[in-house]
Amino acid sequence: MNIDKYIFIAGPTEEQLNSGLQELAELYSDTGFTEGMSVHKSLKSDNQYIVNFSNMPDFERFKYFVNFLHYPIETQYTAKVMGFWTIGQLDKIPEQFSGKRLLLYVSENDTEGDSVFAIYPGAKSTVKLGFAMGEEYQELESKEFEFVEPQLNNEDYRLVSTISPDPNAKKKSASGCAPVLILFGLLSVGLYLLN
Repeated sequence: MNIDKYIFIAGPTEEQLNSGLQELAELYSDTGFTEGMSVHKSLKSDNQYIVNFSNMPDFERFKYFVNFLHYPIETQYTAKVMGFWTIGQLDKIPEQFSGKRLLLYVSENDTEGDSVFAIYPGAKSTVKLGFAMGEEYQELESKEFEFVEPQLNNEDYRLVSTISPDPNAKKKSASGCAPVLILFGLLSVGLYLLN
């Protein structure tokens, strides 16, 4: 179990979480980052999990994944989702954060749904990391809570599942659009020629 860069999730059942992770795997299958995601379930607390990546995403995608697991598209659950990441030089975030440990989360006060928020040890305010152009980084006036990271022990968790994109789903989606586009193109040409 990787306790350097991981997502901590509390709340959903194992089945709900696996369903949400499968959605994530399908949505981001082209990146390769969702291949072989592992789910470790707590042996001491109900419905607490650690999600690890066998192919570690970049920081930008990691932020997306934290957001997505808070707001899955089809799977319905309520969860506390926190991502933990140590900022490196390649993470495209202001240099003063280099080497800092971040806790990424979706704020209960967030009304936009397309941001994650970050706090680090000793921070005086929360940082909003938006996904829209021009809103990638914004220091807020206050902080919602102090940085806290769970004290994790490998012995307290067991691997319960490994999630990867469904190879059949990729083929269906890739081949399913082509015939429709060809048919649409032929109809458009036919209608043009009739006029």
